[in-house]
Amino acid sequence: MSRSLRKHIKCFILRFWPLIIWILFTTGIFWKTYRNFKTKPQYYYLRNMLGCWLCISRGTAPVLTMCSLLVLLPVCRSLHTMLHGCLAKISSRLLAAWLSKVKIMHTVCATTLIIFSLIHTGAHIMNAIYFSKHYTDLYPDINLARYKGENPALLICTWTGYSGIGMLILLLLMTVTSVTKFRTKHFNTFYITHHLFVLYLLLLLTHPISGILKEQYNVHQHIPGCIMPKNTTILEGNIPESIKVHRNYCTQPPQFKCIPTKIWIWVVIALLTYTIELGYRKYRGNPMEAIQACHVIQNAMHLRLKCSKHYSVDPGQYILLQCDKISRVEWHPFTVTQCPRKEQLSFEVLISVRGDWTKDLHTQIKLPFCFDACDSYISRFYHKPLTFLVDGPFASPMQAIKRSKYAICVAAGIGITSYVATLRQMMITKSNIPKRLHLLWLTRDPKQLMWYAKLLNDLQRKFWDDNQPDRFQVQLYVTKDYHENEVNNIFKNHSLRSRIHIGRPNWKKEFQIWNFLYKRNKVSLFCCGPNSLTNELRRRCLKASRKGNKYTLIHEGF
Repeated sequence: MSRSLRKHIKCFILRFWPLIIWILFTTGIFWKTYRNFKTKPQYYYLRNMLGCWLCISRGTAPVLTMCSLLVLLPVCRSLHTMLHGCLAKISSRLLAAWLSKVKIMHTVCATTLIIFSLIHTGAHIMNAIYFSKHYTDLYPDINLARYKGENPALLICTWTGYSGIGMLILLLLMTVTSVTKFRTKHFNTFYITHHLFVLYLLLLLTHPISGILKEQYNVHQHIPGCIMPKNTTILEGNIPESIKVHRNYCTQPPQFKCIPTKIWIWVVIALLTYTIELGYRKYRGNPMEAIQACHVIQNAMHLRLKCSKHYSVDPGQYILLQCDKISRVEWHPFTVTQCPRKEQLSFEVLISVRGDWTKDLHTQIKLPFCFDACDSYISRFYHKPLTFLVDGPFASPMQAIKRSKYAICVAAGIGITSYVATLRQMMITKSNIPKRLHLLWLTRDPKQLMWYAKLLNDLQRKFWDDNQPDRFQVQLYVTKDYHENEVNNIFKNHSLRSRIHIGRPNWKKEFQIWNFLYKRNKVSLFCCGPNSLTNELRRRCLKASRKGNKYTLIHEGF
């Protein structure tokens, strides 16, 4: 094996080891159940009738049940908050790795659920065909068909068949509405269809109630495959000599019963977990009033909510908002961009108007757009009475910034909100962590940079005054084709103009600089943006790590 091939295999394992473990784990569960139905004697007669499709359909069942439970855990945000306190004491990098992998865990479990559901459905369709094809008069108890050659489609017309089809339709519906483009434009539909998972669990709970598949329970009295005398009334002491010469003969016919299942245990645990999560979230939800609100450029809104003196938020955390005037069931996540303080019992979020819920909120806050003297593109806050139910705050991977000695923060568009609260905390605190922070903000429209242009400028000036000019470095990129004159007109007489570049970052050059600055030092690279950007940074981090540098990529996305 060549050296380069070994390196590629090593990098592949280091990058995808959680996925490899997951595949081995699910395959092990499937294979163990498959072998049970392939070799155990109580399934002998059913196995002879249905063949390998019995083993496949039963092997996929425990994987589906397990995934139906595990797919709920990543959406239990209260559980994540509890784990946050435990993992933070052990390792900040372990905490960040866990939080950044939560969404991936949900996606992997859901994908596994879909794949095994399709296999399970196909295996049961073949079972229906073989029930009809291999109908037997010898053992009528294990037959599903009423006669040989019965239409297999009629065999599916049972509660097991109806519930199975219903669950498959629900899963496919949730999959389609989860596509990024659909979810962004029609979030209401995505949100409602995902709550149909409760109906899926109820169907799963009742799915095996028909007891179609049966096992033999008298294997000691009737050895599977043994020879039965035609006259079953012959007593054991009067067995003819012609049968006695065979060792495997028996006097009792096989007795069958429905295969017992423990699926209800997993489903009940999943339902209880989800119910407790929703109940706790509703109980913990704090009604808060929007004391300030305004529209800003590029179809966005600043929203300030009043909170109690006991309510605290750490930089990087996010909250869930619900507005009864828009919807009583929808909760939407937003990163807190300004945390509450003793002298200011309120916090702020920036909301980009993209989906149904945010569009409805935009119409609720009908305010005039105006300019502020201190920053010509940020409008003043106007009072608009509107009450929200706030749940959270919840743990986020971006909380690791304040525990990182060297931090590189990359944001695309609205992703800048993940770092704003941390930057504001650096303005008012004297902490030396992070020792150095690089901020790279990519946006298509240069006007979006004015959302926090004043904050970035003030933070730079603060560190210049503190004789720490290298502690905070900011680079702003306008990725869409804009002429220099257009950018000059927007940032006329603004000190940030020299930090703005037209085009995308030269990642190769940027990593060369970082490799030189932080050679053999641990560097945390945070990213909040599209998958294409995250994948590019991950590839660069792996390449740099092979040369001796120590990069940890931490990604966040909703």
